Amino acid sequence: MLGTPKHNPQERDVMTGTEGTPSRGPWSELAWRTARASSTPGGACVQVAALNYDFAVRDSKHTDGPVLVFDRSSWSAFVTGAKSGAFDRP
Repeated sequence: MLGTPKHNPQERDVMTGTEGTPSRGPWSELAWRTARASSTPGGACVQVAALNYDFAVRDSKHTDGPVLVFDRSSWSAFVTGAKSGAFDRP
């Protein structure tokens, strides 16, 4: 089972932007990787960035939007499930 996103009140202020600009702060400094499937027009794709012990995920079409942070075990469970086809549409 996947874990729930971690919530840090200080990071939430960065995500919503104290000055109305969510891209300010530590999220804009990360090395974001875009999913290979994002080349599909209108695709529902994400970007992922590694943190020290966690992984950040955001929508590739809305890079100034919210960022979800998952711990290593939750991210590993998700990747294992994705590779095995657990989330494929029927």
